[in-house]
Amino acid sequence: MSILKLKVENRIITGKKVKKMRRAGSIPVHMYGNNEASKNLTIEKKVIDSLLTTTGQNVAISLEVDGESGENVCLIRDVQRHPVTEEILHVDFLKVDLNKKIQVNIPIVITGTAAAVWQLGGTLLQSLQSISVQILPLNIPEKFELDISSLETFEDSLFVKDVKINEGIDVNDDIETLVARVMPPRVEEEITDTEEDSIDAAEVPVVEGESESEAEE
Repeated sequence: MSILKLKVENRIITGKKVKKMRRAGSIPVHMYGNNEASKNLTIEKKVIDSLLTTTGQNVAISLEVDGESGENVCLIRDVQRHPVTEEILHVDFLKVDLNKKIQVNIPIVITGTAAAVWQLGGTLLQSLQSISVQILPLNIPEKFELDISSLETFEDSLFVKDVKINEGIDVNDDIETLVARVMPPRVEEEITDTEEDSIDAAEVPVVEGESESEAEE
């Protein structure tokens, strides 16, 4: 499996001066992990923008530090964005050992169609969005797929054990954890015309002592 390579530079700028650096087109980066000293780095904004648009956070990336030799295989661990503009402010990279398994969360993608939805009018409920696993960095899949075609009634359910997971991947979550089921449609109680008439009649006030003839007048 090929590893995407990105060029980064060492960074000595910190604090308020980082804003000026961002305006000049560079984003601060922090690389840490694998029992090594952390490093403050910078990367071109257009490069990191393109990366985050086309790849996910579980993709192995090699950071090539300008003026240094050696491979720094990393995963994106955190992306800080501006709360209003959504512009990238800072990125954390976790350096990993290619020969050691790491913990990652893999998203679950639903495939197929459930008869309980299109035939019975139910609503699909996905209660678990990702699965926590231990896996070698270069074997991390983009997603796990779950076929919901077996959900034919409102009593049917699918669990972590039903998700397609390749061999060699250790699942951290309980395999009996619910992932998906179909909820029945909500039935609103309708008041019949007879019931409405009964309610209206019950609301008519009755005056004690009033004769039938008086009522007719």
